[in-house]
Amino acid sequence: MNDKYTFLDLIGFRIHENRPKVPESLKYTIWMEKHKDFSFVQLWFRSRGCRYTHFHGGCTMCDYWISDPISPDLLVDYVKEGLSKLNFDPTILLLNSSGSVFDDWEIPKESRLKIFNVLSELKYARFIFETHPLTISGSKIEECKNILKNNEIEIEIGLESANPLILTYCINKASTINDVTNAIRILKKYGVKSYVNILIGAPFLTLSEVVDDAIYSINWAFEQGADRCVLFPVNIKPWTLVYWLKQQGMYIQPSLWTLTEILSKIRPNLLQRIGISWHKTRPQYHPEYKILNQGATTCSKCHDIVISLLDRYAVSQNRQNIVEELKGLRCDCKLRWFDEYHKTSKLSCLRKRIKANYLIIAEKILGEDWLIEHGDKLESNLSLS
Repeated sequence: MNDKYTFLDLIGFRIHENRPKVPESLKYTIWMEKHKDFSFVQLWFRSRGCRYTHFHGGCTMCDYWISDPISPDLLVDYVKEGLSKLNFDPTILLLNSSGSVFDDWEIPKESRLKIFNVLSELKYARFIFETHPLTISGSKIEECKNILKNNEIEIEIGLESANPLILTYCINKASTINDVTNAIRILKKYGVKSYVNILIGAPFLTLSEVVDDAIYSINWAFEQGADRCVLFPVNIKPWTLVYWLKQQGMYIQPSLWTLTEILSKIRPNLLQRIGISWHKTRPQYHPEYKILNQGATTCSKCHDIVISLLDRYAVSQNRQNIVEELKGLRCDCKLRWFDEYHKTSKLSCLRKRIKANYLIIAEKILGEDWLIEHGDKLESNLSLS
């Protein structure tokens, strides 16, 4: 086993083999929401992809697509063309690429500054930029603020979990909790708000661990000075380890009751600072992908009312009442969820579970010969004995 890569890197590389690239015809996608008091637009534009999926295995649940290298001018043109399709000025615009807007390898500085100048024409919009914590620096934030001086700027970064064990061995995140702390500190210094994303449903965790880890990670993020947390229930996407695990019967996607239970355990005074995203399945825009994303759900009997309440939560100024409504819902699938939740609180420790799963994954994906040759080193590198 190459010491340059983690075990999950090697698995990611193997799973990503033959992954279709984004075709040149798909330049951008637009997701729009119009509400009574504000409008929201998420504009994704085509880029070469996240550096951590190119040079490492990427995160176990994540597929933000890959593409051939794109000229700096074309990157700017994609954003311009996407904005030209809007027939209104959004109140909030979230800009994201196939990885990190502030990564010079993915979005060169010259392209990024030109994109900021294009966005500056939206005088009254609030901008959210999605980027990896390791791509944030004082100079980049200062450049952004100098161009978008009349706009509120917020940066969305992926923490996923504040537990280093889960970050490294379940998610394969390239950043550490210290990197996130440092990013929040830089943003605060320059008066830019930080959005910290929390993953709901990392692989190898039991249901009770998923809930406990989310609560712990939320509290940790706020202790570091984060302005807001956003909860992301895992959407199962093709070309990810999570997708493969589900096919093998080794992963059960947390239902929307997991999300509602987490919301019910959060201190009421924090609810206005906790958003939700990906609580319902979005379209599959990639024309070369034949498998749809699978969002978290409930049974067909209660699905519509749960989604309706979560939609209301996302835009409400009185979230505590909505959480109480969610807690008060009754359904057979909710009872089954609670039964599973209580059962899994007594299962074996996470460290042993990770080791057991790794050995199965290694044999099935890398092969028995690989496991015979590298098994001892794999177990010692895990440091999970």
